[in-house]
Amino acid sequence: MKEVLRIIKPRGIFAFTVAAQTSDEEMATGDNPQGYSETITPWGVPIFKHSAGYVTNLLQAYSFDMLKTQKLLTRGGPEDSDEDMLFKVYVAREASGISP
Repeated sequence: MKEVLRIIKPRGIFAFTVAAQTSDEEMATGDNPQGYSETITPWGVPIFKHSAGYVTNLLQAYSFDMLKTQKLLTRGGPEDSDEDMLFKVYVAREASGISP
């Protein structure tokens, strides 16, 4: 986030995607203070999944206003896998209006 703040214009828009934790995954990790968990993709690559609360808190901490979110479901993985993955798109605006 520090790098985004360094290059974004005042009131600029920042869009990004994260692998999203499902409600079941959030409940399974309990009150995970970190707000994220590591998982292995169908391709064997480790990635981190983030809870909505974790992303919201991070954006607020760096003075961004959430404009929109959208869930995306990716189908399949490697040819021999039918595993789906949930991703979430976030669109946020720098709220301070002050250049770094």
